[in-house]
Amino acid sequence: MVIKTVWAQRTESYEGQYAPELLGAIDEYGNDDNPDYISGIYKEAIEQVASGELYKVVCIDILIDRSEIDNILMTPTIKGK
Repeated sequence: MVIKTVWAQRTESYEGQYAPELLGAIDEYGNDDNPDYISGIYKEAIEQVASGELYKVVCIDILIDRSEIDNILMTPTIKGK
């Protein structure tokens, strides 16, 4: 499964002031149904780069093993006493 993400780095006054931010994410199936979602987030972020609020914006596709997610979601949890 591919998770499409948009990340940004805020413009800093000093190095390390802000951590990278995840602005949006959608799985490949959701992206097939709504391809404008991630591109819309990206376009808005690019406007913030132009205004100086953000330093950089990148799109990163993350490959995740679907069976691992299914295992985590479907494994029963035992509540403590």
